[in-house]
Parts: sequence; structure tokens; C-alpha cells
Amino acid sequence: MKLRSLRWFLLLVFPGALLFSPLTYNNGINGVGFVFLNLASFLALALLLTRLGRPWRHTLWVWIILGVLLVGYVGKTLLIGSNLHYWKYETSWFYELQDILTLDMVAGGYCWVTFAFFVFCVVSWWLLGPPRARRRFSLQPVSPAELSHANLRFVFWITCILLVTAVILREHFAIGIHGIPSTSASTALPLRLGTVIVRAPAVLSGVLLLCIWVAGNTGQGKLARAGVGMAVLLGLSVSLITTSRGALLAACLPILFLWLLTERTPRHVLAIFGLATGATLLLFPLVNFTRFLAMTTGQKDMISRITDAVSLVGTATRHQGIVVWTGGLRRLILRVIGADGIWFVLNHLPPGFSYEQIRRVLVDNSMTLYYTRTVVGTTHEATHRAPGLIAAYMLLGGAMGVALLWPLTLWSVRMLWRWLMRFRTAPVALSLFTMAVYSFAQEGTLDFKSPVVAFFTILLCEWLYRYVLVRRFRRRREKHELVRQNLNLGS
Repeated sequence: MKLRSLRWFLLLVFPGALLFSPLTYNNGINGVGFVFLNLASFLALALLLTRLGRPWRHTLWVWIILGVLLVGYVGKTLLIGSNLHYWKYETSWFYELQDILTLDMVAGGYCWVTFAFFVFCVVSWWLLGPPRARRRFSLQPVSPAELSHANLRFVFWITCILLVTAVILREHFAIGIHGIPSTSASTALPLRLGTVIVRAPAVLSGVLLLCIWVAGNTGQGKLARAGVGMAVLLGLSVSLITTSRGALLAACLPILFLWLLTERTPRHVLAIFGLATGATLLLFPLVNFTRFLAMTTGQKDMISRITDAVSLVGTATRHQGIVVWTGGLRRLILRVIGADGIWFVLNHLPPGFSYEQIRRVLVDNSMTLYYTRTVVGTTHEATHRAPGLIAAYMLLGGAMGVALLWPLTLWSVRMLWRWLMRFRTAPVALSLFTMAVYSFAQEGTLDFKSPVVAFFTILLCEWLYRYVLVRRFRRRREKHELVRQNLNLGS
């Protein structure tokens, strides 16, 4: 059974909400209104699923955004609403909402969630359109005879060396560590090398993904496996150095996307992704305590933070038992930004689109600073919150912002996706673009630095493939030799 054939089970989400959610009996939404919201979402999702049975190379961008909406918005709303008293005190992520978060607020946010979900399903269904003639799509790279194996190995090992160097420099200068205020390292270093150090792993990871794709399809399995191992080690290192809870999972996702797009899912790739997910859940308490120590003590030394965090995890395990480790999955769901951003924004909605509001949010501030300082009210220097894309559009223009900017975003993603399908390195390009779409849709900071870095990486991979990895001069020489032989035969 193909994985896509299981998509119809997603329709059980909304009937389950009707049967088991306490929001059904809440005063914020009367019974008829709650039934209508879930029925509209159910029908819109059923409509979209009729077109999601196609190959991943046509629908993966829709699946990613759909996953963000179902987990971060619908799932989080139903999870928090199921036991509001427990959840709003259990997780520190909602500590600014402890005194004001009520079931009425959760229900009010659910109206916005279903509205955005309905718009997404209908617009995505329209953008996918009926099946058309196949576009040129490079499922596999060139044949081994056309590949420069020496150049591939050179690019691979240089990429690995640069990746290790960038990670070591990031730890040495304490750049981009969550929980620690930003130092002047990014500007004090010559030529803004601090910014380069932060952005370099994203670019180099894309080149590493290119090497994995080429090596895996040209009979160089050892090199491909070495690349996958390097990606896992990179994610683990970044997770411990920067106290990022999802770095390990984020390092393995592009590899999974790559094989989905090529309609190949080797067992070892699925096994590695499963192990990465399990490791992320198990490391969640350790990374949490590491970030807590970074925020409270300002420790910049990674070894000291990890050592102290291990002690705290041991103490918590003695007092709370296995709960410390089993809560990772629930907290991972809560880490997907979504409904909580809407709850914060509900009391700061603008009356509509206006130049003053856009200037206040995006020009005088950034979306991150405005949301963190004005909406959430957090003043800690090292704390920056992301609102989520729906809440960001709500801040810009209320309901009109969601109704106009949300479809425009989906249309832009679809057009860029069709353009990238024409690349010689289309699977690699689409994998990197999918990660950019996931980050943009989940965080909603409207910061275009990450998408720009993603497109730079895509163009760099295309250039490396065309002019470094493929032996163009050999093919030209063979063509000239063939023409010369024909001329000799003719004479």
C-alpha cells in the first residue's frame, strides 16, 4: 500500500473534534457554529485530498503546509482545549497566557484556524488543477560515464571540511545560541564573518544533499551513506551547540524529501529518519535544560552547559520518573508554531489593511520584534518569538489580511515550484525549497533572509552540477571524434 493512499484517514480529525472536544459545549462557539466550522473544514479537506494522490513531485509543497496546519493549528487547539488547566501550566511556552488563556479564547482562535484552513484547501485544490502533460523532471542525475567521479569526491570532502569548520567557529564565538543574548561577534569579525558562519551550514548542507543525490544514483553507495551520516552528525552537533530542539530532525528532513521526490524511499533512509525522530524526542529534556541554563546563567561553553544539563535531567528523572522522557512527543507537537500565535494576536487585531499598520509592524520594527515585544510582551533580550504565518497576516490586516495574503502566498509557492521543476537538479532544488516553505509557513516572521539563502543554495547546486560534476569537455571531445570518424569514412 502506497503512503499516499492513507491520506483519507486525515478526514477523521474533524469528526473526532465534534465527538470528543470540549469546545463543542463551550459558550465561545455554540453547538451549531462548532459543527459548521468542522463540517466546512471536513468538506474542504476531502476536496483537497482528491488531488493529493499524485506523485510527490507535484504535491509535496501542499503536504508540508497541510501538515503545519493540522499539527500546529488544528491539533494544538484540540490538544490544549482537551485539558486547558493542565496544558497552560505544564509548558513554559504559554507562560505569558497563563492568566488570560480561557476556553473562550481557544474557541475564538479555532474560528480563525478553520477559516485559514478552509481557504488553504480550496486555493490549493484550484492551484493543483486537473492532471496535465508531464513536465520535464530529472528524477536521476547523469549516467556514471558522464560524471566526473574525482570532482564529486572533491566537492564532497571540501563540503564536509567546511561544515565542520563552520560548526566549530559557531561554538567558539557563541554565535546564534538560543537563550544567550547576541554578542557583537557577528559584526566585530571582519567582513561580517559572523553572519557567514551562521548561514554557511545551510548552504553547505544543500551542497551535501546534491552529493548524496548524485552518488546514490550513480553506484557510489558508500559516498552517499557517508553523506547521510555527515548530515546526522551535523544536526546533532547544531542541536547541542545552539540548544535547538529540532535541529537533528531538520537535518534529516531534506534527505527524506529527496527520496520522496524521486519516488524512491530506501529502507535505510526511512530507518535513519525514524532514528532521528526518536533521538529528537529523547534529547528534548536535555536540550530544554541546556537552553534553560543558557538563559539563566549565560554559559557560553557547550561542555559546561551539557554537563550541568545532564545533572538536571538526572534530578528531574528521580523526582518525576519516566514522565520527563515520555513528554517529548507532546512538547514536539507544541513546538510547531500555530494556534498559540493566534491566541496572542486576538487582542491586537487591526481594524483592517492600512499603511500605518504595515509600517508599524514591518518598517519601524520587524515582525519578530513587534510580535515579541508588543503582542507577547516579552522583554528578555535573548527571547524572540515567531507568530506563525496566519497570525502574522492577522497582524497585518485582520480577516482581510488572511483572505488576501494567504492565497497570494500559496500562488507564489506554486509558481516557484513549477519553475524549479525545470532544473537539472530538480529533486535537490525542490527538497531545499520544501524546507524553506516549511520554515516560512511555520514561523511566519516574514523574514526573507532564509528564502534568499535557500535560493542561493539551489542556484549554487545547479551550477556545480552543470559545470563541475558533469564532464562536459569529455562529451564535447567524444562528439568531435565521432564527427572526425564519419568524415574519414566518407572520404
